[in-house]
Amino acid sequence: MRKAYAWYNVYGKIAFSSFGGNSGGSNGYVFMAFNSAAARDAWVDDHCYDDSGNIIAGKASRSDVEDSRNCGRNFTVIDGICCRVNGWTGSPDDDDLHYISDFSGVRDFGKYENDK
Repeated sequence: MRKAYAWYNVYGKIAFSSFGGNSGGSNGYVFMAFNSAAARDAWVDDHCYDDSGNIIAGKASRSDVEDSRNCGRNFTVIDGICCRVNGWTGSPDDDDLHYISDFSGVRDFGKYENDK
C-alpha cells in the first residue's frame, strides 16, 4: 500500500542530516507514515506550527525517509512512525523503540488515518 509521509521536529525545519540521522533521541526529526495524502495533509495542517508560530511539521517524500542519513531504505513503520532498522537484527534498536513509545505518549493520532 502506498504511503504519504510527514516530518515533525520540535526545533523547526532544518537539514535532516544536521542531527545525524533518525535514530533514538539524538535526532529532532520524526518521520511519519499515513495511509493517504489527505490524512497526512490534515495532520500537517493541524500540527505545522508551535505555540510561537514556528513551522515544526511538513510534508516529506519517500526519498527523504529513505535517505541513508535519515531512516534508510529498510525502514519500518511502528505506530505510524518511520524508524531505522538495525542491519544485524532486522528490527529497530531498543533506543528507537523507547523514543517511539515516548513520542507516542504525547501525541494524539486518534482522528487521523495513520498506522497504529
